[in-house]
Amino acid sequence: MLVGALSEGVRPNYSEMLHCGGTLGDRQFSADAIISHRRQSQISLWVDLAKPDAAAFYTCVAESYIDGGFAIICFEAPVLVLRNSSDPAAAAMTYEAVRAALARHADQHGRGVYFLGDPELAKHVRLDGVLVPSRFYHTMLASALKYQNKIERPGIGVGYAYARSPLTVHDTMRGIPCGTKAFFAVDNWDPQQDDLKRFMELDLESRRFLTDKSAEIERQGGAHFVIPIDGCAGCTPLAAVFDRCEILKDGSTEYNAVRCGDLVAIRNAPN
Repeated sequence: MLVGALSEGVRPNYSEMLHCGGTLGDRQFSADAIISHRRQSQISLWVDLAKPDAAAFYTCVAESYIDGGFAIICFEAPVLVLRNSSDPAAAAMTYEAVRAALARHADQHGRGVYFLGDPELAKHVRLDGVLVPSRFYHTMLASALKYQNKIERPGIGVGYAYARSPLTVHDTMRGIPCGTKAFFAVDNWDPQQDDLKRFMELDLESRRFLTDKSAEIERQGGAHFVIPIDGCAGCTPLAAVFDRCEILKDGSTEYNAVRCGDLVAIRNAPN
């Protein structure tokens, strides 16, 4: 199924005319009308869903996704969007209003749509599922230390592997509404400790161990593993990469399941 992501940030000079579909028609959007004026990164600012134009922006983009056949709408980094909003309570209400409007739009066009967010957003919005970072072995994020799950495997590949901690699954399932599905993904926010870095520092056999073991743990806990098909180019330091299939001709790094021969293992994972 195609996934349409609603971005948490835009560039400071963003300005675009969008064809929205539904009742919004063609509409011009600019950064000043939809941002919170709080910096997300060196090149982007947070979207502020307390602003009416930001709500229209999300609705417009998502309606175009639905019209294009996308079956999943994903609210990106909602906990941080709420935290950086000028009015977090109003922004939380906007999320639910946008979700409801999109559900109506999909229903009017005879399309099914599935809404994803994170556990925090699930407290405010009726979501079908939450997307959660795997946190295989973070070392600097205090809240993730208890989820470290490094497994020593002497004499096999690099000599160790990682797997999802059963505690991560337990805590996540306990913290979301009954009936909401949990999907664990491989995130890439910190090249020194993130999930993608842990994934790419392993050899082929150890990487497949991580895939199979994590999927098994999640299935037992009632969750699912979103096994990566590829990872962002250049997000993992060259020195951290073990498998040559993850090093491109120009010396940059990138994980790709096809190039690394992992597709069979991904298809066969117990998920």
